[in-house]
Amino acid sequence: MEIVPSVCPHDCTSTCALEVERIDARTIGRVRGSHRNTYTRGVICEKVGRYAERVHHPDRLLHPLRRVGPKGSGRFERIGWDEALDTVAEAFTRQAPVIAGRQDTACMFTAPFLERLKPWWQRMKLFLVRP
Repeated sequence: MEIVPSVCPHDCTSTCALEVERIDARTIGRVRGSHRNTYTRGVICEKVGRYAERVHHPDRLLHPLRRVGPKGSGRFERIGWDEALDTVAEAFTRQAPVIAGRQDTACMFTAPFLERLKPWWQRMKLFLVRP
């Protein structure tokens, strides 16, 4: 096991520096705030402190799923990423006229999060941008 420097995967404004126990190439152990960072000073939020528990949990979802039974029935089928993205894009397209101009509909994204969304956003523009 070794301790490796890393950064927080969450998209909050704190941009915390981390020290992560690397057990092997695919397994992490404990996650701590980096002492070298003046903001974290060895402390990290509880979400990230339990990151290994969530990442390695046997019930973690690894693929998109679509509900096939009534809501609450727990019945789902696995679908591909393309189909999942198309489904979300179509739902946004249907809702766009409903929420357009509403003052209570606001989103806040920081630059790193938006950068990761670029490929998805390009796909969304096909649905949302009208000629």
